[in-house]
Amino acid sequence: MFKTTLAGQTTKYTTTISGERVRVEVLPIHASAGAAYSSTSGKANNKPNADITAVGNDPIVGVIVVAKSLDDVDDTISLLRTLLLLAGLTTLLGVLLGFHY
Repeated sequence: MFKTTLAGQTTKYTTTISGERVRVEVLPIHASAGAAYSSTSGKANNKPNADITAVGNDPIVGVIVVAKSLDDVDDTISLLRTLLLLAGLTTLLGVLLGFHY
């Protein structure tokens, strides 16, 4: 997991933690030396974004791991499944009993 992230790729996966499904995202943290110092003079840089290289070229100094619970998503899917089942049963019952709209 970290091998891919340290190569500059963002990794996403779903897992279970303490019985709860979570969506995990692992992102690389890039160093941005150009934001504080000009690459040519070594003096403090007063201009925002001057001489900053692309993030993809900056070295990776760490990773950040973020997890979000999927409990609300699972609850919504469960509710939709129940509503679709009830709608289907109601339609079937209406057809079998001969109700026409």
